[in-house]
Amino acid sequence: MSSLDNVACVTYTTSKYADVWPMYFGQLNEHLNGIKSYVLSDFGSGKIYNFAEQGHTLIEHDDAEPYWAQYTRSLDLIPEDYVVYCQEDFFLYADVNRDLLQKALDFLENSDYDYVRLIRCGYQTPLKDHVKDNFFEVDMATQDAFSMQATLWKKSRMRQLYTHVASQKWLESEAWNVGARQIKIKGVFTWNGEPQVGKFHYDSIIWPYCCTGINKGQWNMDEYPEIMKNLVKKYNVDVSIRGVRKR
Repeated sequence: MSSLDNVACVTYTTSKYADVWPMYFGQLNEHLNGIKSYVLSDFGSGKIYNFAEQGHTLIEHDDAEPYWAQYTRSLDLIPEDYVVYCQEDFFLYADVNRDLLQKALDFLENSDYDYVRLIRCGYQTPLKDHVKDNFFEVDMATQDAFSMQATLWKKSRMRQLYTHVASQKWLESEAWNVGARQIKIKGVFTWNGEPQVGKFHYDSIIWPYCCTGINKGQWNMDEYPEIMKNLVKKYNVDVSIRGVRKR
């Protein structure tokens, strides 16, 4: 049985968002709770921010490469068998729950499912397909089959999906859903009764993060008003530089 030593937090980012890094990695350092951290970013990122000093392993790539090639080549350099997909605007605001994450890992390791989405989100995610405990099957026939949200993956199957879809750019498109169905990806999401936050997502007590802190390049202050207000103050962010996203 695997332990959380076999799980890695993998953050995909770009130096275009370097202004966000102090907040994201600052919160990650406070709340990741012992999970190893890898950062996938473009060449030169290490000169902008000292990832190693903060306890993160930086894997750099050529920004001109296709997204799928960047990601799969990086995955090949990560020894852990399970990864949690993250982005630089998934601001943690409380500790990752190690007990619940271990429960998700145990479920994944002992089933034929390929991922556990650590948040209830999506357009068509009813609680009709209860697998066990707090795990509910994702309807793979819908546009919720794939989601770029915090998700615990079997690394081998994630790599297979990325290679199969071969997405040229970082983009959540229908091609991911189609590709997931073609190679028979199966997934669940976990929900422990957390309240709804936005129109299409809920809070997460297993991986407590803002979903998402930046929307179309601007700060998302609406869905997590108190949390984001406090983070902006904590990290002395001038929101006028990026702007605030209006609904």
